[in-house]
Amino acid sequence: MTEDTVNKRPIGVTLLAILNLLSGIAIIVIAIFMGAGLNEIDADLEKIGASALLVRASALLLGGLFVATGFALWGGRTKGWWFATWVIGMMGVNTLLTAVTIGDLAANLGVSSIEVTPHRVKFLVRGLLYFAILFYLFRPRVLEFFGVGSESRGPAFLKLVGAVGVGVVIWWIGGYFAGG
Repeated sequence: MTEDTVNKRPIGVTLLAILNLLSGIAIIVIAIFMGAGLNEIDADLEKIGASALLVRASALLLGGLFVATGFALWGGRTKGWWFATWVIGMMGVNTLLTAVTIGDLAANLGVSSIEVTPHRVKFLVRGLLYFAILFYLFRPRVLEFFGVGSESRGPAFLKLVGAVGVGVVIWWIGGYFAGG
């Protein structure tokens, strides 16, 4: 490949960068306005033992992670690839875990399991989409753009699995202590 071909950002990376930036900004705006007269949400959060302040802070953090992921993908640096794949991997795992646990949350809110099924399917599809994006980010052309090198896909994948595993444990511990 020529130097121009190597340095040209793949269209999928460009789209993912823009979508992550826009999603992050939208989540931040929603989190900021979440407190405006939404007592109904606060009551539901109390039913499941969650702090409204903690949920808003988590939404701001999530929005910030999406914005940072967008910039990481746009920048085309190796560290940006690692950050983006970690965030996307964490989101995939979290979304799949939500698909599994949403029934328990719904039961605490008095929602029937029949009403939960469409949401469970939605979270399963989202989780699979996150993993499809990860698959794309491990494509040789994408790895080459970020300077990761396609010959190191296996070790890179194992490092990512380990980093996501550590992230999930930290997330679980944080949720355990925050939720009681």
